[in-house]
Amino acid sequence: MKTKKTLSLTLAAAMTAGLLVGCGGGAASSSSTAAASSEATASSEAASSAAATSTAAGKVYYLNFKPEQDEAWQDLAKKYTEETGVPVTVVTAASGQYETTLMSEMAKSDAPTLFQVNGPVGLANWKDYCYDLSGTKIAGDLTSDTYALKDGDQMLGIGYVIESYGLITNKTLLEKAGYTVDDIKSF
Repeated sequence: MKTKKTLSLTLAAAMTAGLLVGCGGGAASSSSTAAASSEATASSEAASSAAATSTAAGKVYYLNFKPEQDEAWQDLAKKYTEETGVPVTVVTAASGQYETTLMSEMAKSDAPTLFQVNGPVGLANWKDYCYDLSGTKIAGDLTSDTYALKDGDQMLGIGYVIESYGLITNKTLLEKAGYTVDDIKSF
């Protein structure tokens, strides 16, 4: 929010300076006003960046499960860092290697801050590393806790994507072909 105010004030100052240049003065005052405006913009951008950096605390290390989402997570991390000054590192596990990568990364002294668990089965493996989200704002924003991962009364994870697999059959067509659902033994 502070960045937006600073940018607004800088743009307003630049527009005002441009208006004054248009009302009078010569080429010399025009270039000095433009230089002053550039300096003011650079100065306010530096101040904004310094303010974000000086108020920022910590860092975020996110271990991404989905290689196809890497670019989106990298972009989000960059924007978050720009807005808050908090450095964000996104590491994406190779396809089919997430659990192995997670095990390796969790053994390090600088383990991931954020990571995925694969539903209740994954939670059973990693619950000792999960923060209890009960009573947090994000838990309060849920309209249902259907997809919240719980261990007793603790909410240790919140589902943000659900993938399901199954076999859909048309019983009428199976019967016309002389089969029943019980005849299906594999894909």
